[in-house]
Amino acid sequence: MTYALTLTMGKGLEELGTAPVGRLLLKYSLPAVVGTVVSAVYNIVDSIVIGHAIDDPNVVAGIAVTFPVMNITTALGMLIGAGAATRVSIVLGQNDRRVAEIILGNCIQLTVIIGLLYAGVFAVFMDPILRMFGASENSLPYAREFMLWVLPGSVLMNMTFSYNNVMRASGYPGKAMLTNMIGAILNCILAPLFLFVFEWGIRGAAIATDISMFVTAVWVMSHFFNRKNTLHFTRGTYRFNWPIIRSVLYIGMAPFLINICGSAINAIVKAENLEASDEDVEAEYARMASQYNMDVENVKKYMDDAVVREQVVRTKAIDLAVASAVAVKPEDVKTEEPKAEEPAAEDAQ
Repeated sequence: MTYALTLTMGKGLEELGTAPVGRLLLKYSLPAVVGTVVSAVYNIVDSIVIGHAIDDPNVVAGIAVTFPVMNITTALGMLIGAGAATRVSIVLGQNDRRVAEIILGNCIQLTVIIGLLYAGVFAVFMDPILRMFGASENSLPYAREFMLWVLPGSVLMNMTFSYNNVMRASGYPGKAMLTNMIGAILNCILAPLFLFVFEWGIRGAAIATDISMFVTAVWVMSHFFNRKNTLHFTRGTYRFNWPIIRSVLYIGMAPFLINICGSAINAIVKAENLEASDEDVEAEYARMASQYNMDVENVKKYMDDAVVREQVVRTKAIDLAVASAVAVKPEDVKTEEPKAEEPAAEDAQ
């Protein structure tokens, strides 16, 4: 049985059924954590490089506005990627490679369609969306310029996030980690080059991001076009199988909503002009002092006031979102009275 599984599935997947659980957790979780941390370098590098290359606070503010928007792209990638990775893991565990290939073929079309829809909707409603996430009249032109150049690469980013999860699930955690590292390192090299040497401005940072997305997408997709790998694209697997698509979206909905909520909170903070009053901050200090069994003055020594204010504002945004979701007036709930059954027509006498 083990030998047959080795021939069918490959060494990486055989290890999932035979290796100690502790070693597998370390082998699969560590690359995932490293990859997630490294992928955060995208936003950090853009902010640092642009802040040093362009002496205008509105530029940095414009870039910051785009972060929640880019997070939606990540969320869409998780919607398909997390669901596809889970379904692939299940069917490969059942030694059913054909279904795994159908999942792979269906999800590539789903990824492209959702990515194009996202890019199209955002391109049409770009200014209102950026204003919703906090762009001012001064920072809006810079946020718009950055998004116009980086938007075409969002489809590639969506594809990378989706299939990088599947790569990890099919027995290649180290290679999945390299996907994030390649993109981040390339972005760290190209962004300073385009801004300081070529002096392309904010457009240069966006182009550097696009190139990094393109290279990582090619890296990921070349893995699944290689027939020597455990799971790869095959003919006859691209026709939509709606039960499979529903199961993928159902599983991926949870991580998708978690990522979306982060962007939604930013939008609520800006739309409602939420602020932290001095009383709110003092109350937060008191709460933390009670939580950590410390004096309030000692808490203030270790905590930055700006950080506490930001925490209070975000808590208000979360409370407002939850209250809006659950507060339904009784009169708003419409109920339909059951209709009385009509008596059967009597036969003509």
